[in-house]
Amino acid sequence: MDTFLKNMVRIGVISYVNPKEMKARVLFEERDVVSAELDIVVKGSLHNTSYWLPQINEQVLCLFLATGNQKGFVLGSLYNKTDVPKINNVNKVRHDFKDGSFVEHDSATGDMLVRATGNVTIKAHKITLVEDG
Repeated sequence: MDTFLKNMVRIGVISYVNPKEMKARVLFEERDVVSAELDIVVKGSLHNTSYWLPQINEQVLCLFLATGNQKGFVLGSLYNKTDVPKINNVNKVRHDFKDGSFVEHDSATGDMLVRATGNVTIKAHKITLVEDG
């Protein structure tokens, strides 16, 4: 990879998170350099929103603007030899939480599984349960 591209796309580990500003600093171990605060890319930020923050020491992929090291983005996390996915099924989408809770959907069967290690609270104006089967 040429030097220009190596400077734009980098893999590092989170060293600091700013939850209020949705920014993080990233340590690039091969250079022993910590970035400025980088914007964290999320799936939605207007009407349909998403909130996700990487954890300290989590491996992430970053993209920097061609103008230099001061403006960049944390694009997302990467699995590696230590941090591996809990499942490997192209039909499933799963979100795992630190406490062991998870939500999983199987598009092949339509099944959804919710596992909570604590209480589940549903707040709604009205709840209607209909068995469709």
